[in-house]
Amino acid sequence: MTRNPLAMAIAGLASILAVALLVVAFLGEGERGGGHGADEHGDQQKTPPVNEASSGGYRLIINLSPDEGKVGEVMNISGRVTDPSGAQVRNVRYELVSHHLEDDVPIFRSTIVAPDGTFSWGNQFWDGTEHELRISASSADPGTTFPQLRLNRVVDVEAVPPPVGVQLRALLWLLLPVALGTAVGIPLGLRASRRPATNLRPSTATA
Repeated sequence: MTRNPLAMAIAGLASILAVALLVVAFLGEGERGGGHGADEHGDQQKTPPVNEASSGGYRLIINLSPDEGKVGEVMNISGRVTDPSGAQVRNVRYELVSHHLEDDVPIFRSTIVAPDGTFSWGNQFWDGTEHELRISASSADPGTTFPQLRLNRVVDVEAVPPPVGVQLRALLWLLLPVALGTAVGIPLGLRASRRPATNLRPSTATA
């Protein structure tokens, strides 16, 4: 049974259109359902985050703004150390580590020496999953010592879907090879169908 090339081309184009519609519908459903998880968890009472660590009367106080992370946005992290009297400690060495909990690898690490005792840092997250901020403080002045203070704070980073324009460009690059293959196959199929069939008869040999 011979196949009609035009029918095959139409079927191919219909398949491309069906795949495109399915991908667009899937992306739209993902954007609409992205906020459900936050709503479900929002109904549950969360444990207040710990932003302080203390030892021997000394306190390491950390402030995060905003309190939770979001992909592509800057989280401002600041901190200071106070002594047992509440006065701010000067000459403090801070070590900051942003640890990716899912892959169990450090993403960022930095050391800051603060003569006035305070630090401020802007951190960006590039993956929508939990990260742990590991911050330690120790004395940078040999003449003044205080117990090393450590604070581990888990930050839930919200994933952000790419813009619609980026999604459509990615969809275009996915469908472009199929469309090119179909466009090249249509004239080749039509040309092959127009060729006259050659009947080859087997030759008979006479003894």
